[in-house]
Amino acid sequence: FFANVTFGLTASDDHSTDVAALLGANRFYEQGIFGQGATAAIVEGGLVWNGDSSTQHVTHYYAHPDTWRHDLGDTRDLWDRHATWSGSLLGGRGPSPERTGMAPLVDLRSGATATRWVGTAYTSSWGQTATTVDAPYRHFTETEPVDVINGSWGFTDRSASHSVTVGIDALAYEHPQTVIFGAAGNSGFSSNSVVSPAIGMNTFSVGGLDYAEGAYDVRWSSSGRGLSDYYDPVNGFISSVRASVDLLAPSENLSALRYGGATGGNNDTLAGSLAVATRDSNGLFGTSFSTPIASGAAALMYSLSRDQMAANEESRDARVVKAVLLNSAEKLEGWSAEETIEAGVWTTRQGLDAAQGAGRLDLDRAFRQYAPSPTTQTGILGGDPPTGFLPGTGWDLHSVQLGESLFYQFSLATDVVASIRGTLVWY
Repeated sequence: FFANVTFGLTASDDHSTDVAALLGANRFYEQGIFGQGATAAIVEGGLVWNGDSSTQHVTHYYAHPDTWRHDLGDTRDLWDRHATWSGSLLGGRGPSPERTGMAPLVDLRSGATATRWVGTAYTSSWGQTATTVDAPYRHFTETEPVDVINGSWGFTDRSASHSVTVGIDALAYEHPQTVIFGAAGNSGFSSNSVVSPAIGMNTFSVGGLDYAEGAYDVRWSSSGRGLSDYYDPVNGFISSVRASVDLLAPSENLSALRYGGATGGNNDTLAGSLAVATRDSNGLFGTSFSTPIASGAAALMYSLSRDQMAANEESRDARVVKAVLLNSAEKLEGWSAEETIEAGVWTTRQGLDAAQGAGRLDLDRAFRQYAPSPTTQTGILGGDPPTGFLPGTGWDLHSVQLGESLFYQFSLATDVVASIRGTLVWY
């Protein structure tokens, strides 16, 4: 199968929006949290180029021997423009804004999957095998586990039943110390268009936001969306039931480091291959680029955890990180989980919006829900019976068995009308 990643340049030359500030990342930066202490890996067809000062910290590479020319023992043949864009957006270290990522001090690593490149020079299509995909994902979850894996690639698997999709899902299940992100894809003109690995049950699926004059407050029309098909060996195939997008982040008019070398998707076997000057790319669009923005947000949370909650390992569980990012997201106009009233109870069988997921990434609110404070609970207060009252906000990691109950108590004034927003994540 092929991993096809679509990208291009927009007509606009206005790239003045501070995306990190718009998404609330300044709340982390003001506390001195820039990704230090956290680890992340870009896994794509090729590798992140480290020949620029903004990416020279990327020195840890991994690829299976079956990958492109890896049998020659030189990973430089796998340096690739698309992977470098992703790495720049997640963890670029500047000094210019165009080359500064969401989490600039993260320990950024890179893994490759391509066995061949398809098309003409500067292609973003490559061939890969289940083995070459499994190897870096397994390496970065088992052998040398990282906090965050970003995969800005995809292929069609509408029921999440392909062996590669299931394999990545299994690694996420077995190693919840690592949150695995996938791009929702760029074919979202119809439902059931989210691609693998984002379509998986345990991955973090990221869709895109339209530039919209710098507001990034509407879904990008091409961003992959549900409702997606479902399959498992017990229940079989069920059509169009999963809201398979988790979150939206900006995917248009983005700037990042552009690698122009004659390797990776511009290698010397492709027609038109030519090494060109490295520069900044402006006007990038695609869920390939919204995904490392969301991955960088998760890296900031892991960084905050190690800075302020080092002894609390539960704060670094991928399900906690995912739950907070979803719960804190801003629901944009038109958001709906298709709620209905059944027997007097508001009920949803969808949970998230089919196109927006939980909504737009909001790191300011995520910080307030995640970080320890007098009004934030960062441990277990659930039980049967509960062990205390929950404050205004917080998170919990707990296990229940079939037939068991878990209760949480809230202390509310009797004259207050309150709404409670809760997000449940499980693998």
